[in-house]
Amino acid sequence: MKIVTATEADRTIIFSMLAKSFAEDPYVSWLYPDKDLRMSIWPRVMEAIGGKAIGCRTTYMTADGSGAILWLPPGVEPDLEKKIQIFQASIPPSRP
Repeated sequence: MKIVTATEADRTIIFSMLAKSFAEDPYVSWLYPDKDLRMSIWPRVMEAIGGKAIGCRTTYMTADGSGAILWLPPGVEPDLEKKIQIFQASIPPSRP
């Protein structure tokens, strides 16, 4: 298995794959019971959390795009403002 450093060109592949990895997570399923909605929203949430790692060159993936790992180096934080905006725009107000 070949591991490569991810680039901006890999962004969509990585965050779609990570979203699929968490698609059946109980918390994610509770937030978005409708799977189609969940899969349209969750890649953006994943990107808000870890998207800066690509620019930091701390994202690695398999060459075939079947797996990835990322981390944010010290001093680099997730984009929590973006994550909050996504949640506010997509979680129905009726959700407890």
